[in-house]
Amino acid sequence: MTPSIPEDEKLVEIANELCRELRIKFQPKAVSWWDSKLVHAMGYIFTLMHMSDYCFFNHDTVMIAKALRGKLEPEEWKTLMAASLTLRKKTRTKQLPVYMSTTILLPVFLITLIGFVFVKYVPISIISISLLLILVFAATLFPMWRFQRYYKKLWLIADEQAAELVGREALLHTLRKIDGLGLRDLEWLKGGVFGDRRWTRPSVPERIENLLASTQAA
Repeated sequence: MTPSIPEDEKLVEIANELCRELRIKFQPKAVSWWDSKLVHAMGYIFTLMHMSDYCFFNHDTVMIAKALRGKLEPEEWKTLMAASLTLRKKTRTKQLPVYMSTTILLPVFLITLIGFVFVKYVPISIISISLLLILVFAATLFPMWRFQRYYKKLWLIADEQAAELVGREALLHTLRKIDGLGLRDLEWLKGGVFGDRRWTRPSVPERIENLLASTQAA
């Protein structure tokens, strides 16, 4: 499969250049434009991870949101791909699987400990059973929230590292331009109860704010 139009050819060229600069063993040969409406139909978590401000790299294909087709200039595509590739590189280190393992084992340990304490020391009653259920729920929810926060932090760190490669102002410009397009999936990400849609990954405004904050701290 080979690029069929000039825009696709340029994007493949940019992706290969970035892969060489970032020392990522990936050789893109084609571009696939995916529809965010189809992604939404695949489920909540899948939707959060596959949105228009991120490029995906699958086998030898760069996967990009169809909503951005014809909307960005080559240099803007480069900044977006740089951030995406940097995140991809960070999520494939040994550190993430270790963190995931501890996140899975932590609720098992907490639930076992809570169950032992209740069986041995707490008299059985409606109140104690209700309290036990609440604690078990919290012990299950907290590690999940902890991992989501960790993954979100990785995303923001990836932006900062990508900014060192392509320029902070250039990446900020691209993110602001994308935010200004008012794309449906990215606008959806800004909502949710208590911002729950942004637990796992940052919205575009959050990515912009993080880059601005890191600029001031530097």
